[in-house]
Amino acid sequence: MAQIPSAPGPWPPAYPDQRPSVPGAVVSLVCGIVGVAVPIAGLVLGIIAIVQSRKAKAALAQNPGAYGGGGMATAGLVLGIIAVVVGSFWALYIVCGLVFLLTWVGPRHHFR
Repeated sequence: MAQIPSAPGPWPPAYPDQRPSVPGAVVSLVCGIVGVAVPIAGLVLGIIAIVQSRKAKAALAQNPGAYGGGGMATAGLVLGIIAVVVGSFWALYIVCGLVFLLTWVGPRHHFR
């Protein structure tokens, strides 16, 4: 009598590496993205992204097998640095514009 082949064994999990993200990685990434997208807030959000990324990298170094999301922390760090640079240029632009405006208006010209 012919034997019917049996069904294959259990399937391997679809996503074998389901570790939680390291604390601070998502915050760092979001602050970095928003800081680059909104340059006026980039100075503040970029600093927050850099600090959170450093904390996430430190937590990942202490427990490398317990957490995932090291790439998010790195991306947040890079975007945070870009946001600080762009935000600094915007702040400098605004300050120079205000100085020019106040110098041009000065005591000779008054708004009526």
